[in-house]
Amino acid sequence: MQKPLKNKKTIAIVGGGRWGQITLSAVANINLPFNYIIVSNVNFDKVESMLETLSPSLSSFNVVRTLDDLLLHPSVTAGIVVNSARQHFDTANKLITNGIHVLIEKPITMSSDELNLLISNAHTNKVTITPGLSYRFCSYIKNFSTKINEVGIPYNFKLEWFDTKNEVRYQQIKTHDTSITIIQDVMPHIWTILSNVFMRLPINPEHVSESSQDYASIIASIGNTRGQIILDRNSTARKRRLSVAFTSRKNLILDFTSEPGIIINGEETSSGDENWKLNDSPVTQQLRYFFNKIEDANSSNEDLEACRCSVKLTEDSSNLSAHGSLKYFQI
Repeated sequence: MQKPLKNKKTIAIVGGGRWGQITLSAVANINLPFNYIIVSNVNFDKVESMLETLSPSLSSFNVVRTLDDLLLHPSVTAGIVVNSARQHFDTANKLITNGIHVLIEKPITMSSDELNLLISNAHTNKVTITPGLSYRFCSYIKNFSTKINEVGIPYNFKLEWFDTKNEVRYQQIKTHDTSITIIQDVMPHIWTILSNVFMRLPINPEHVSESSQDYASIIASIGNTRGQIILDRNSTARKRRLSVAFTSRKNLILDFTSEPGIIINGEETSSGDENWKLNDSPVTQQLRYFFNKIEDANSSNEDLEACRCSVKLTEDSSNLSAHGSLKYFQI
């Protein structure tokens, strides 16, 4: 345990699993003058050992087992919710009720009804909700969108998101939350990517041709552009690839299997972002954005739109997987 810094903001990190540990490493590298309290019962010992390896000069770190333990600290200003997906609503709601700003990792909530309750509660308690959708801060996604506008009018797309079993990411074996389907897990990312690439046009899922816990094939339209989204947790190789076809018969591809990816335009290939290594990672940018927001009394319209749209797309895609096709309304 470390001695808390006097007169400094206290930030909670709720969840000590893989993504909680990644978040912990990121905030340590940012090294702001904050006191951090990590909440984790299952991974308490592992987090406590990890804290011994951190040596930022401006931050302090401690770990507790429960939210009730956390709330004994009256100085908690903000909380980063990175526990299991089905705990996000209850955790965030408890923090918000206690006047604590929240950053909620995707999926923000499991339903639009849950999200609306959080938004109402946040408004009442004058705190902000920030969605944990790190692709909002990906420069190569924005660069690819610019390329699309330069090439012409798109009419078709294909987005492939494949993972392998026991893949190592951020120096850890990547494990999936088995309490949710791949649609619930990944579609928030898909909304973030496609909405940024296609200039915030509505994303309309129309049909799920195949779906299971670990696989989904979804037909969707974005304005006048129609395409396919394929999600797979049990692929033979990791893959992140967005292909766009144009009315001019040209094709543009973003392969971001490894960041910052490559953009393929015919026979030309270029980096998704030539300055990628000079800038903060998307996760770090998202954390800095959140820390700047905790001085506000109200969530931004952009953040609330991202929450609503990512949850709605995920919810409707899940309904499609159970009931077939759906005439989707604009979000």
